[in-house]
Amino acid sequence: MSVRLTKNQGVVLKKSDPTATSPQAIFLGLGWTANGVDLDASAATFDPQGNLLELIYFNQPSNSNGSIKHSGDDITGGSGEDDERIYIDLKRIEPNVKTIVTTVTSARATPFTAVERATVRIVDQGSNEELCRFELTEHGSHTALLMAKIERTVDGEWTVTALGQPAQGTTIHRLKDAMRRVL
Repeated sequence: MSVRLTKNQGVVLKKSDPTATSPQAIFLGLGWTANGVDLDASAATFDPQGNLLELIYFNQPSNSNGSIKHSGDDITGGSGEDDERIYIDLKRIEPNVKTIVTTVTSARATPFTAVERATVRIVDQGSNEELCRFELTEHGSHTALLMAKIERTVDGEWTVTALGQPAQGTTIHRLKDAMRRVL
């Protein structure tokens, strides 16, 4: 059963069956109602000191070792539950990566007042089980949201925290400072 997260709430990434192993690979799906808005899902990796390592987005669809991949750009939205996805192979993430921050930006600088029913969900790729979901309810003049952060704990587990933090920027490149503030 999927956990519905609220802003700033976090969970350990585990399957609903307590006897099952933790997910090895997940995807983060971004869906929104088509309203002439072009949203872009992106991800950034950070080391334990907060240094930016890599950006993953529609124009740079994979990190250096292929453990994080972008599904491609959907400029219309409303095509199904997930309009864009970021695939994350947790077992292949480089050991120096502590945090993955995911973002959503409005490519045409349309403010989020025009975004309807945007949802982020995290799904176990192996079983296709939805692990958690977060409704993006922050409406306002901002052009970006920090969606979630996925962090490796000291014992090697992965946690996800729903952020829903408004920001300004039409690409992930313009969100570097905002992302560092949530590490």
